[in-house]
Amino acid sequence: MIILDLSHIMYAAILASQKDVPINLENVRGLMLGMIRKLNFKFKRQYGLMVIAADGKGPSWRKQKFPFYKAARRKMQATGSVDWKTIHEVTAEFKRELDLNLPYRFIEIDRAEADDIIAVLVSYRSEPVLIISGDKDMFQLHAKEPREVEQYDPIRAKFTTCDDPKEYIFEHIIKGDRGDGVPNIYSDDDSLINEGKRQIAMTQARFLSAKNSWNDKSTAFYKMHCKNIERNRTLIDLTNIPTDLVEEISKSFHSQEKTRVRSNMRPYFLSNGLNDFAMSIGEF
Repeated sequence: MIILDLSHIMYAAILASQKDVPINLENVRGLMLGMIRKLNFKFKRQYGLMVIAADGKGPSWRKQKFPFYKAARRKMQATGSVDWKTIHEVTAEFKRELDLNLPYRFIEIDRAEADDIIAVLVSYRSEPVLIISGDKDMFQLHAKEPREVEQYDPIRAKFTTCDDPKEYIFEHIIKGDRGDGVPNIYSDDDSLINEGKRQIAMTQARFLSAKNSWNDKSTAFYKMHCKNIERNRTLIDLTNIPTDLVEEISKSFHSQEKTRVRSNMRPYFLSNGLNDFAMSIGEF
């Protein structure tokens, strides 16, 4: 199975190309369809069917549990020079077109992020899986057994590897994730968004202390930092997705087994002046 992290790839591709082409539906459509065609043709013989995973609408379940989740990112988007309003409008329309016209299973669940969808699909598939994403959060899903799980970054055009996924998730939980607004386990919830606060520095001594004690609930260290440890574990470890969302993702995947068709592609391409794509439908 190929699982395409649509949201991550689409934003990365748009931001990388915005200096050369205007941000509008026509340009995003051509950019993303070209990328999808290339990736599907490149990997489908080895990995099989493609599934498209997209961030759902509304606040994610992580935001509901932790109000500061990605808060700094949203603040930056509101004050920066990038036209995020147009990007969000264009990407929403393109997602709708993908779902209606392309033959791939398309999964978008309210309150769930693409990461959640990918993690759920990886967890119960028995065949090799290729994750198409540049997101390092996917490193925790890399595996050799019981199936091969690999990752390809289409923006950098290379496979990305993680030698020890268990070590990666352990470090990620302890150190937090600044990009997502998750502080390290020594710091307060609002330390990355409150201008009057700073994170407690993650020194080597603090890191080693955490490494030796963080996962043992009987230790004094765990008892002292348990709130922040569990905060980070919940937000970062992809085995902690709420059960109701796991069930919705699984249901969406299986419900599309016989409903996806290829017959919509040619009319869609031709109606949008995408004659080259209409002539290369076999590559999709």
